[in-house]
Amino acid sequence: MNFKIQFVIYGVYTLLLLNIIMFIFLLIHKIIDRKIGKKDEKSRRYYENIIEDFISNNIEDIPEINTRRELLIFKSAVLESLNRSNKNQQDKLLEIAREVGLVKIEMEYLNNASEARRAIAAYFLGEIGAKEATKELINNIDRSNKELSYVICRALVLVGGIEYIDIIIDILRVDDFIMKSRILDLISLIHEEDIYPKMKEYLEGTDIFKRVLALEALGNRKDKRVFPYIGQAISSSEKELKISGLKAVIEIGYLDCEDIISDIKMLKDDEEWEVRAFLAKALGEYNDCGHEEIMILKEMVEDLNWFVRFNSSESLLRLGENGVVVLSEILYSSDEFAQDRAWAILQREIELYSLFDRIKAYVKYDYIFNNIVSYEKSINGGALVES
Repeated sequence: MNFKIQFVIYGVYTLLLLNIIMFIFLLIHKIIDRKIGKKDEKSRRYYENIIEDFISNNIEDIPEINTRRELLIFKSAVLESLNRSNKNQQDKLLEIAREVGLVKIEMEYLNNASEARRAIAAYFLGEIGAKEATKELINNIDRSNKELSYVICRALVLVGGIEYIDIIIDILRVDDFIMKSRILDLISLIHEEDIYPKMKEYLEGTDIFKRVLALEALGNRKDKRVFPYIGQAISSSEKELKISGLKAVIEIGYLDCEDIISDIKMLKDDEEWEVRAFLAKALGEYNDCGHEEIMILKEMVEDLNWFVRFNSSESLLRLGENGVVVLSEILYSSDEFAQDRAWAILQREIELYSLFDRIKAYVKYDYIFNNIVSYEKSINGGALVES
């Protein structure tokens, strides 16, 4: 019995001793980490000041960096400076990165065995704008690794702008439209260059995927030079071209071309619901929307597809008095789905955005008001309108 008690006591002492040792170890480790952190922060502030002085032409040379850790801190400071710099300052930062050997080191890392390290190197070289890395970047593209390829393609766009877009599209297009949004994201990074000449080349070519990219890229930039090509797109037999043409109209937020509107109106009976949904949204951008276009939207509120009904009702609201009149009339439609959609949007505008105050200047205000009041009373006694 005494032996068992003694064994338990020794066990407790042993566990206690181990806990004390672990506590001391962790405490020492934390103290060391804190000291290293303070030293790193001091180095960071030092290098930030050095970089600022170099950019401001207060100094001509960068002090030598001797350790790998210091180089990593300097690299981090350079990337941070890039986020708040203009074009001239970015050129100075590239000069700094070359001077301390960062560009050369990261180019060597492009051949590293680690995919993650190659991606980090490509990211830095792209951000810093190292044109000398272009060949190495292209040579390290691995078509079997889409994530690494995307990082490298991003770097190529940042380094060369539109120059390498053909290569990038060729690398990233998988089953054509799967990577479309990511390629468009890359094109959006090109800020200081007119992409229209290259996009025009795509628009006048036969590659459907490139035509789609060009329509949406120019639409995203609100470049009205795309208008002549929108009509060609929406009158084609290709679903993706129709949708991209309509997207361009929506993004530009302006539609007044009679040639285009005549083509657009033909899409209301398209067999693809996505085309009809984008058409409904695009018609909300038609500045001179007349009775015919309003009636098309009224008809589309009765579409079998919910997204088409939603976009149609929203477009009617955007088109002002004539659209709101139609919404109030749809409350009495024989189509319950259309009726519900019209009421949903009118109820939202009444409750959240003071619809009646906003439309008091409308010529047909009384007509709209009476339609809404009568319908609301028929479903819940008029509580909403009275409030």
